[in-house]
Amino acid sequence: MTYKFLLLLLIFLFTLGLISAKPGVGNLQNYYQLTEKYASHDKENRFQVLIKYPPLTDLIFSTLIKNFPIDKSNPLFGNQKVFIIFKFVLFSFYFLGMFSFLFFARGKKKLIPIIDLCLIYFSAFSLILVALGQSFFSIFSLPPFLLSMGLLIRKKYTASLLLYLISSLFNWSLLIFLPIMLIYQFRRNKQRWSSILVVFIYIFLIIFLIYFPFLSQNQELLFARIHTNTFNLPWLINFILYLISSEQAATYLNLFSNLSIKTMFIFLTLISIKFVFIKELSLKILLRFLFASYLIYILFFPAVSEGNLIMLPVLSMLMFTINRKAVNKYRFLTANILTSLNIYLFYGLAGISLLRNSYYIYFRNIFFVSFIFFLIWELYHMLSNKKTSVLFYKLTLISTLLLFVVYLFPSPGSSDHISWTQYALASLEYPNPFRAYNEVILQYPPISIVIISFFTHLWKTLVGKSLDYILAIKLSVTFFYALMFISYLKFSNIFSQRKKLSTLCVTFIFLTTFSLLIQTIGLDDLNVYIFPSLVVAIIALLKKKYLVSGLLLGLTIAIKWQPTILLPVFLATIFDIRNLKKSIINNLLCFIVGLTLIPTISWYLALIQPNGIPTIQRSFAFFFEGAAALSGRALNLNWIVTYVMHWFEYQVETLEHLGWINREIPKGFGPKIFQGQLFFLSSGLVMLKYWLKKKKTTIDFLTTSILIFFSHQILNKSAYEKHIFYTTALMLLLYLINPTKGNRKLLYLFDLMTFINLVFFLGVTGGEEWGRLLIKMDVTIPLSVWYVVIYLWVFGTYLKSGSLPLAKKTLSQRPTKYKASKNIL
Repeated sequence: MTYKFLLLLLIFLFTLGLISAKPGVGNLQNYYQLTEKYASHDKENRFQVLIKYPPLTDLIFSTLIKNFPIDKSNPLFGNQKVFIIFKFVLFSFYFLGMFSFLFFARGKKKLIPIIDLCLIYFSAFSLILVALGQSFFSIFSLPPFLLSMGLLIRKKYTASLLLYLISSLFNWSLLIFLPIMLIYQFRRNKQRWSSILVVFIYIFLIIFLIYFPFLSQNQELLFARIHTNTFNLPWLINFILYLISSEQAATYLNLFSNLSIKTMFIFLTLISIKFVFIKELSLKILLRFLFASYLIYILFFPAVSEGNLIMLPVLSMLMFTINRKAVNKYRFLTANILTSLNIYLFYGLAGISLLRNSYYIYFRNIFFVSFIFFLIWELYHMLSNKKTSVLFYKLTLISTLLLFVVYLFPSPGSSDHISWTQYALASLEYPNPFRAYNEVILQYPPISIVIISFFTHLWKTLVGKSLDYILAIKLSVTFFYALMFISYLKFSNIFSQRKKLSTLCVTFIFLTTFSLLIQTIGLDDLNVYIFPSLVVAIIALLKKKYLVSGLLLGLTIAIKWQPTILLPVFLATIFDIRNLKKSIINNLLCFIVGLTLIPTISWYLALIQPNGIPTIQRSFAFFFEGAAALSGRALNLNWIVTYVMHWFEYQVETLEHLGWINREIPKGFGPKIFQGQLFFLSSGLVMLKYWLKKKKTTIDFLTTSILIFFSHQILNKSAYEKHIFYTTALMLLLYLINPTKGNRKLLYLFDLMTFINLVFFLGVTGGEEWGRLLIKMDVTIPLSVWYVVIYLWVFGTYLKSGSLPLAKKTLSQRPTKYKASKNIL
């Protein structure tokens, strides 16, 4: 319960902070411009408005604009007061959706705890992205629709139908469900002939709609727009016609649109007829047919708004809630991720995609394959009532996320890439990488530039010259990301505490730890360089190959300084003061010899180059003193201290002068206790706890390492937003060898914490896509407070029990006919 409460409030603070995200996709701004254009409000113009904005959505928008007039002197719509109020309205509907979902789920006989239901709802990231990131108005229809489904469970059919119709007045696309909803209610009331009558009326309406384009004099009234950014069949035709650049493309597109709509209505009619003649109806069957109907709408309708995609994760979430089988969970997960990706590829996180060159425009179209395959596969299994497998969803997500890795490959990354470019260009000017190391201002140890130099020269040889060699550096990061996966797979095969996870499971878990993917591939971060050698060093240590372990840890430290804080853990694993045998002293000496060899050689090679001494002094000064900032935008204790110092104008600028946004300050300005003392105290206690253990296991080693890196992130000076990466990466390693429910939950928690810290400051590809200011409050401050609370929970649990929270939780018993490796997730 403590874990669930901490996670729930973390997600709540995250969603609350997204009220500040702007500009969104421009729904309210487009409505304002459209109503200004059609100010006369005659019947035809009014019809144009209602096609795009259903009556109740139109009512909300018009009320907002009427009560909060547009300031035409302010050209940025995102800064208008009406837009801020609009974001609060979206936030309110998003949370009303949660309460409506609780109402639905609590109507079941087998009640699920409320806090579990809240976590299920919040886990639908696509809803958060659509409602609060992109500001789509489709979220308005969610609360009444979920209430309608809740009333269905309670057999309140009239009230359910009324609320369903209200939800349709917020979002026209929900009218797709009308025949199924009517037939279900008539069938439950044993009115079979009424159900058949509904089908005939529906067929008559279809015939009318098919011939409507030929009867209407104004062809523009048929669609609000024909082009769509939703991956479906009309999108494919639109893309093909765009490629061939035909002069008659518009004509062909309209012809296909009419044909596509006819096909959609024919399929919907066949589904309705099949639904009439099903012998025994239940809520599961109803949801299956609603899902199939919506899949047909997504596949064939030529003007599907991207915001309407949220009904895919919503319906799969309802199916999972009433039947919590693994296959339903994976359907929900797949629908959630694919929907989020479809929207992100076109609109980024907050309405504007930062990746706009021709590579991204063309490559993102490949995702059409994953999305359309998922839709067709689901439609076939929904209509045929055949069982699908978890394997399909895993393979779909793995292939899609691998495509996402390739899609993000050319992304510029964070502003650190400017430094990486300097190193790459210096390595070309000075072929000796150690000479190049001395020519640039670099605080990292020298092997990092050796890696950059190698890939820079490789790129120049195989591809050719480049202005900045950013792609060469991204190639190195991607290569080490792959090496990290291989080392994790090897580690899990050697040290698994239970049955070994299959390669497919390890691949799935590794790729769906999204924060690692974003930090390495999206942000082009070099922290991934250290993990292959670090993991193999741990393997060698635990296999008592101390010289090899020392060599590999020395290589790791010669790449980046951060892993040095794990040196006491390595030493404590080898050295036990209660057992001072000669062999232990020899083991320790072997480890130290290996540890010092590579750093000594690399530093010597740098020392003998011009400017060697100043370079080494600068690098070691960075090691002992840390980076310049008290907190490098890490959501931690020092970030709160920074905010307080700005608030009271203690040696730094005021918040008002900074626009109420918290900014970094030099570490020397902070009180002494926040300049590393708390970190040394906490890590010392952790190390003492580990050192006193009589038998040190692999799990103990990883647990201690996680606590030390987590303490560094929360309590140490100069911790940056990217350093929590280490905590999550080690937690993933622990989960792979000991896949308990408790470890899985902690992995979710650390992954989410890393993701939030990254995207609020750096986005997915290096641009700050989400704002941080909410009514003169930097939203990262309450998040930082909660990060500290989570840390105290983890740290306190470790001091009491010597293990991570939830460590005693084990996997629920599986039937013996199943293999654990297939059902572990």
